[in-house]
Amino acid sequence: MASVRPFVNLVLLGKTGHGKSSTGNSIIGREEAFKRSDATVSETKMCTLQCFMRGDTLVRVVDTPGLLDTQEPTESTLSEIGQAMSLCPGGFSAIIFVMRYGTRFTEEEKQVFITLKQYFGENILRDFGVIVMTQGDSFSNNYCESFTFQEWLNDQKEKDGESPFVQLLNECNNRCVLFYNRGPMFKQLKEESVKEMFDLIRGEIPKPYTSEHFQHAKTARETLIKNLRAPALCAEIQEKLSLLVDQLNRDMRNNVVSYDAMTSNIKEIEWELVKLNDKSKEFQSFKRQIDGLTENIKQMRETEDEEKQRQQQEQMIKDLETMKNFPGFVQFSAAKFVLGFTKVFTTVCNYATVGQFQDTFEIINDRIEKYLNEVNENYEKYMDILNRATLENLPEIMYHLF
Repeated sequence: MASVRPFVNLVLLGKTGHGKSSTGNSIIGREEAFKRSDATVSETKMCTLQCFMRGDTLVRVVDTPGLLDTQEPTESTLSEIGQAMSLCPGGFSAIIFVMRYGTRFTEEEKQVFITLKQYFGENILRDFGVIVMTQGDSFSNNYCESFTFQEWLNDQKEKDGESPFVQLLNECNNRCVLFYNRGPMFKQLKEESVKEMFDLIRGEIPKPYTSEHFQHAKTARETLIKNLRAPALCAEIQEKLSLLVDQLNRDMRNNVVSYDAMTSNIKEIEWELVKLNDKSKEFQSFKRQIDGLTENIKQMRETEDEEKQRQQQEQMIKDLETMKNFPGFVQFSAAKFVLGFTKVFTTVCNYATVGQFQDTFEIINDRIEKYLNEVNENYEKYMDILNRATLENLPEIMYHLF
């Protein structure tokens, strides 16, 4: 069975202009391995991988887009940094947070690291974070050789134990290395700082951050992504709601409201709403607006249905009033009866014998007498029903008549 080659996978994170790419070049030992940027615009737009052998160990170094360039990391930036997982088979051994010595670490930058913990997991800094402070040459110029970098770190804790930088330092379990990236006169110090970093990782971070760790952070990461998408999504939902209310008002003025279409549009907005964090105040606000709009449309539809039903019932009453002229109806029925009788009588005359004619005539006579009796009897009943017609008993009346 082939032995597995030992590896160290490093992911570089930091603000543009703080020496992130230069730090990568110092680690690898090649000046142009990563493209450096001295401006505020990052040269690194996507994750970049460089590899080298350090003894018998394969070292992979991934440079990432500037995470701290804005107060709030974008979804695309975090997603790109997440792609570092695919460039590091077996996971990454440490996350290197690159900071420039002499600059103030702000509350806004601290918020970025809180976001990073949501994306990669609550223990990402404690278990895998290493701070690299660049411009060690500036530190050496400011302090004499007797004042070490470790003493400077302790001094920062004594001065302000609650400062954002000290909080980050504590989060990373005090893993912090001073780097010398510039100038040939600091070549030995550069090599020593790189070695110190590798020794620190080997001694304090025995196991890498793997895809299993990344999977454990899935729920918090999905919540974070929802929150990052929220501003644009809220603007989109608000626009759709405003247009829907405007359309409803115009349709009401023109008496052409399509309640089915309105309901369908509301359902579409509700599908968009589930993309927001249901605990957020924006979600609750939109939910109240949608519920109120849904209830208004429901009431309007019920009112319109009631009005249509009332108009239909009024028309039925008018029709019933017209039918109260029952003699005309009787005359019409009698005319139909006579027509039928005439046809039967003609047929009998053409084909019947005298005996058959007499029998048939007696049958017809009996039916005429029965019909007239039914007409007289039902006439009184129908007139009584029609005279009692009201909106309340209209269904019952229609049942009796039809």
